[in-house]
Amino acid sequence: MGDFDGDGPQDALTGGNFLGSKPEFGFQDADYGVFLKGDGKGSFTAARSCQSGFRLDGEVRDIKTVQVGGQAYYLVARNNGGIGVFK
Repeated sequence: MGDFDGDGPQDALTGGNFLGSKPEFGFQDADYGVFLKGDGKGSFTAARSCQSGFRLDGEVRDIKTVQVGGQAYYLVARNNGGIGVFK
């Protein structure tokens, strides 16, 4: 949770996927992450990745915010993959 678009209300970023399930269940890998825009009243609207610029691949394990020179960056940790960086 955080104000990711700078408009005041809290927003949310999500990521997922899990490739370690049993063969009879198959991979759970259809999630490319979602930016959920908050309206400040407890409701959220999903933004398309082409609008938000937020698109993930791989098995997302964590998303953290870091400040560098007064600018927020969002680090995405992926299992057996590199770190994704979003601004």
